[in-house]
Amino acid sequence: MSTDSNPAVAAIQDNLHLIFEEADATKRRAAIEQLWANSEDAVFVDPERIWRGHDEIDQCITSLVEKFKGWVFVEIGDAQLLPEKGPDGGMQVVRQAWGYGPPGEEPKVKGQDVATLVEGKIQMLVAILE
Repeated sequence: MSTDSNPAVAAIQDNLHLIFEEADATKRRAAIEQLWANSEDAVFVDPERIWRGHDEIDQCITSLVEKFKGWVFVEIGDAQLLPEKGPDGGMQVVRQAWGYGPPGEEPKVKGQDVATLVEGKIQMLVAILE
């Protein structure tokens, strides 16, 4: 779990480690249900397609975890809140740059996640590869 005191930052960082690195399907699914909005509202956008709902998001991540066994994410720099608080107080947007690759090596892939959080849960996350 992230140690960041801001819940939005903690959520985007936990998403990297507790979901996108997790090889155990049961633990990964529990983390998706904890960190993401209700299944009907959850949307993940990657360079290949738009994934809607917990089942499709889990399917996408399972494929990634199986293809790149043991790879890990590292945060690059601090997360940025954009803006610090939404006009209604309930929505936040957070950006986190990251690297992805075998542990102890330079990242093979770099990118950024930009997430919209509603009531502390990820509603939409867009992954942008560099």
